[in-house]
Formats: sequence, structure tokens, C-alpha cells
Amino acid sequence: MRSSIKPAVLVALMWLVLPSLGSAAEPFYERLLQEGIRANADGDSAQAIQDLTLACFGMLEEPESLTVCRVHLALAQAAQEDREAFAETVGRIIDLEKSFQAYSKAPLGRGLRQAFEQKLIAWIPYSSLVSVKAFSAAARAQQEQELLNMDRDQRRAALTELLAGDPEDLAWKIHMAKIELLDGQPAKALELTDSVLSQDTELLVAICVRGEARAALGRCEEALMDLVSCDESGSRPEILKRRLECRMALEQWEIAKTLFDALPVAERKGRTGRSWDKAIKAGLKEARRRAAEVPSEPAPVESSEPEGGAETP
Repeated sequence: MRSSIKPAVLVALMWLVLPSLGSAAEPFYERLLQEGIRANADGDSAQAIQDLTLACFGMLEEPESLTVCRVHLALAQAAQEDREAFAETVGRIIDLEKSFQAYSKAPLGRGLRQAFEQKLIAWIPYSSLVSVKAFSAAARAQQEQELLNMDRDQRRAALTELLAGDPEDLAWKIHMAKIELLDGQPAKALELTDSVLSQDTELLVAICVRGEARAALGRCEEALMDLVSCDESGSRPEILKRRLECRMALEQWEIAKTLFDALPVAERKGRTGRSWDKAIKAGLKEARRRAAEVPSEPAPVESSEPEGGAETP
């Protein structure tokens, strides 16, 4: 049966035997790494931690190899549900990434990276990961998913905290602008989207939210410029409805009718949809009545008199 000596004790012992290992040290640590990987794959995470702790000790001067070792060690610690040890190992991986881009360069297979990052974003706070380029995308994706799973009040509280940590984060500003719209605060939403677009003038999601805010404020001509550009195909019902409301407000009934017909059947048959249908039909009827009352321009009459003809008596 293999030793169950605690990893910290084994590391101390290795300092005593290291001089005698000489040139055999590297294959020795590599063998420990492979044994640790096999032990974890076999479900013996305790033995894996013991082997991998020693293996990592022998790779301290090889950042990429050390990162590979520590990723395996972190996963073994995760298998033991040892969050504290996992966080400590992750901290060391982050230090290597910041200094040497070791995680980015390390020969980690896709499956290994996915397994590690899945546990990483589940157990390590967003604030600890977002500043590390190698982990920021995964951390942000996880944070955004968590936001979507929250109710509106929870989401506002979380976004307030995120913006306190990074007031210039464009994504969090856009999320907060959406909350302001839902809470009936289009002026605040517009302020946030204007701030975002002052930094990135072509960010489509911000243009869409700004269009919705402008529409809610009755600034329909400006709103339509935004809303059409962010959903030219009319494939987004919420944007389509805002465009429809603005066309109705501007009494552009023919266009409003086209937009209404493009709505999903459920939207057209609902209470609001029936109200829009009634208003559009009334608007079209009134527009036609007005058009019928406008006298036609008389056709020009060809004159037989020469140019500059006689004065009318």
C-alpha cells in the first residue's frame, strides 16, 4: 500500500533527498505527475494530491510544466471538495499566468481546460478572475448567466456591486440600462447607453437599448434610427413592437400596418395586439378620408397664345 504521508511533510522530506537525485530529478517528478494523474482518474484523489504536490515541487523553474501540474492538482483538490486548497492552488496558477502567461501557453488539452475552468468559475469569485485575461471571458460568461437567473431586484443589486468595482465596464452598464427600462426609468437607461456609446460608437446592443429608451421617452424619430439599424430584418419581436409604437405615434399608418403584420400571431391576437390593430385600422381609415378631401391639382392647360401674351382686361 502506498504512503499516506501528508503532502507538506513529503515536500519537506524532498528537500533532504533532492541533492542525491541529481540528473534523475526531472524524470522522477515527471513520473510522479503521471502517477498523480492516473490516481485522480481512478478516483483516488487523496493519493493524487500527494503525488501531484511532490511533482509540482520539482517543476518550480518550469512555469508551463508547473501550470500543467497545478491544474491537475487543483482538480484533485476539487474532487476532495477542498475549496480552500483549490483556491490556494488557483492563486498560484494565476500568479504564473500574470508573470509568464504560463496557463495560456501550457500544453493543456481542451477537455482538461474545460474541466478546470468549469470548476474555476464555480468556486472562485468573479472579481478574482476578471482581471486575468486567460480567465476573464469564462468568468464574464458565468457572471452573465448568473445575472440572467436572478430576479430583477437581485440583478440590480448584483450589477450595482459590479459597477462599484468597475464603473466603466460597458457590459454591466448595458445590463443596468436594461433594468432601468424594465423599471420604467428610460431617462436613466438613456444616460447609461449614451455613456457606453461614447466609448464604443458601434456597439449594437447599446444602440438597441438606446433606441428602446428613446422610444419610451417619445423621441420616436431618433429611436427609429437606432431600432431599424439594430434589427433590420425585424426578427426580434420586442424591437419590432417598439418600432411599431413609434410609427403609430408618428401616424405612419401604412408602415405601422406592415410592422404589425410581421409580429408573431400570439402578439397580434393578444390584448395589446388587438388594441394596436384597432388603432391602425382607424388611422388608415382617417388617412384615406383626408386624402379623398384634398382636391386634385388641375392639369396644366396648354395655351395657344405666344409667350408673354396679351394682358387680361
